[in-house]
Amino acid sequence: MRLTFSSIIAVAAALLLVEPSQALPNGAPKCAINQAVITDGHKTPSTGLFTAALSANTYTPGQKLTLTINGNNRPIFGLLMYATPGRAADAPLAPNNVKQHVGVFSVPNGFRAQSAGPCNGFTQDAAESTITHANPNGKGNSLTFDWTAPAGLIGPITFNIVATTGDDDQPWEILNAITIDAATGGGAEAPAPAPAPAPTDAPAPAPAPAPAPTNAPAPAPAPPPQPTTPTTPQTGNGNDSDGDESDGDDADGDNDGDNSDDEN
Repeated sequence: MRLTFSSIIAVAAALLLVEPSQALPNGAPKCAINQAVITDGHKTPSTGLFTAALSANTYTPGQKLTLTINGNNRPIFGLLMYATPGRAADAPLAPNNVKQHVGVFSVPNGFRAQSAGPCNGFTQDAAESTITHANPNGKGNSLTFDWTAPAGLIGPITFNIVATTGDDDQPWEILNAITIDAATGGGAEAPAPAPAPAPTDAPAPAPAPAPAPTNAPAPAPAPPPQPTTPTTPQTGNGNDSDGDESDGDDADGDNDGDNSDDEN
């Protein structure tokens, strides 16, 4: 049977239509989530397919946390996951995604660190700061990943995840971003300084008035003390205080110079 050119084209077109294709079977082509790029490979975006949770809502430098992704009864086939500083989800920022991926993921079987080519221009703590699937096989309905926080506190950190349920005709989902805060301490975002008090127009208080002078006369000085005359003790004008004898009288008689023997 001879095949015409038109029949060859028809057979080729038919093969293209029936050939199953798996989009990006060995990993995501980008280092960051870009919905437009994913839509080119997976035609059915969806919601509610997956949930994700962290073992803590704060972190300390070097702390190890566990991230769990559940497929809600659907196996997980493909994945792109990383953490960025700040509170903003990264997917809505595409194509101007955050160019810094922080922390380091453990890499279980079926996954790998994103290659250097797609991550050219990004700053990462390690190659394992961004991970993706390594093959097109199903990875189970529930996955756990260990993640080690940066060596220092850098403020809040947001986890960004996109997952697929199969090849290009299966649904996929950009999961709700998860944000954790730095534990209380250095490196956390500093609170805004309190505003300076607004100046007031109240006048400065008037100084206290000086005491008014008085016209009262100065007090008279105290008079000097008067000298005192010392008192001389009385001597009785020469009299003997022991008797009445005076002027040389002899106490033995009343006669002046008389001898009582001459009267006989």
